[in-house]
Amino acid sequence: MASPFVRESKRNQPLLGIDDLAEVLYLLKRHGFSGVNYYNLGLFLGLSVGTLRDIEANHIDVGIRLAEYLKAWLKQTDNVSGPTYHSLIQALRRMGEHSVADGIESEKRVFESPPFSPPTKRNTVQPGQLGIHNLDEILDLLKRQGFPDDYYYKLGIYLGLPAATLDSIGDKNKEDASGLRECLKAWLRQVDRAMGKGVPTYDTLIKALRKVGENAVADGIERDLRATGASPALQPHQDSTTSLNPNIDGAGQLGIEDVDKVITVLDEAQFGTVKWNSLGLKLGLYQPKLNVIAKSGGDADDHLRKTIEAWLEGADNVASRTWQTLIDAVRKTGDRAAAERIPK
Repeated sequence: MASPFVRESKRNQPLLGIDDLAEVLYLLKRHGFSGVNYYNLGLFLGLSVGTLRDIEANHIDVGIRLAEYLKAWLKQTDNVSGPTYHSLIQALRRMGEHSVADGIESEKRVFESPPFSPPTKRNTVQPGQLGIHNLDEILDLLKRQGFPDDYYYKLGIYLGLPAATLDSIGDKNKEDASGLRECLKAWLRQVDRAMGKGVPTYDTLIKALRKVGENAVADGIERDLRATGASPALQPHQDSTTSLNPNIDGAGQLGIEDVDKVITVLDEAQFGTVKWNSLGLKLGLYQPKLNVIAKSGGDADDHLRKTIEAWLEGADNVASRTWQTLIDAVRKTGDRAAAERIPK
């Protein structure tokens, strides 16, 4: 029996289906939805307690549980009312996730007609298309960088594979660890029109890894490919930070008028925006200030910008606001590669 939490939307919106799973997951992540609240979201979307418990019993990973709850909702399990963005936004508001709801509502109003194509500020690695002959090379790269085999489902979603294809892969590979191989084979062969997310390239793979939160793996693959030049599909990477030439002297104090320049330098240095909190601490900001930023809504890119703005405005009486301070702080977050890319 369906939960009575959700009524049918009165807005004239198209129903969502299972093929919209990747977009819904992306929107939730982009606007700061905490995966730990997946159970409450399932309830407010109209799923029954029995369905939610069955999913929990079969999946340990929080991210996979959230994806499974959304799949059940999109498939209208428990006779839930037709899934739309309006009903998702209503569910988020009822559970107190107003900033997430506002973000999704605003984005879907602006970007209502184009197909799912998440924005990215990162430089592309290369345009060359990969094929099935690159399978072992890709698997070796992923293994060397520590990508978990059992994360293939989330990776497949962001590579553009339909949930039905990934479910089939899971059913056929329960007894071994070949799910990742089969997922990549389906992607490389463009099964089920995976081309909707773009042709298979290393750039596509790296972007998908970042969307599932595997930034370290993505960074490692970028380094390996650029260092070895082993793949004919990989074009040499031009480090665009040198073109910015911010005239870093390590001495002059920066001000709020430099915020765009600082953000551009960090972006071109490929600093992982998910480390915004750690960077804020290393720059001298206090955790209470960063907690306010975290609660202000938006995604990691927004939080990083607000952190840099606070630093440049001298919040928490930070002692130094120079380029060298920024380089040292980036290095202390553990992202030495990004620190080295910032021009001196």
